Amino acid sequence: MSKLKYLLFAFLFISLGWKSTKSNNNENTHIPNLLTCPTNIDLLKSIDSNGALHKTFNEYFSLKDALVKSDPITASNKANDLNLTLKAIDLEKLNIQEKTFFVENKKNLENILLKLSATKDISKQRMIFSELSSNLYTLLKICKPAQSVYWQRCPMANNGKGANWLSKNKEIKNPYFGSSMLTCGSTIETIQP
Repeated sequence: MSKLKYLLFAFLFISLGWKSTKSNNNENTHIPNLLTCPTNIDLLKSIDSNGALHKTFNEYFSLKDALVKSDPITASNKANDLNLTLKAIDLEKLNIQEKTFFVENKKNLENILLKLSATKDISKQRMIFSELSSNLYTLLKICKPAQSVYWQRCPMANNGKGANWLSKNKEIKNPYFGSSMLTCGSTIETIQP
């Protein structure tokens, strides 16, 4: 979190520019605004990208929570919200790795979310959620989270084949079985900021 605060402070400091200073001959000289430097443009794109992607992951976590609660109506609505968020992402504001991911996967993600939002059958939603989770895991590894995120696994989900999900909390709350097996699973990877 301190890295994000530092980046935001640096952004604000740079974007305000330097104040005019008086030279010995009483003419105003301006130190150029550093926003024109290519490295700062990349930094700004990264900040914009993280804002859009931050919303994407918050929508995903809301969807996961609805599945944990075995609430198919909310899960359907959250899948639709996530799909709208993904459609609104401006690819030009993403860094090259994020942009490449979306060029290759955006249509697939939209199809997954359309299927998930179209059904009110919680068992079907959970099967589809497994595929969504795998895709967003790949994206999270590319864009790096602002806080630790946990890649968790339930070995009994998906008819005993197992299934994974992302969580902001280390505590296991299984979206594949809800209250019937709420704590079934384990953290298999911690994705660090």
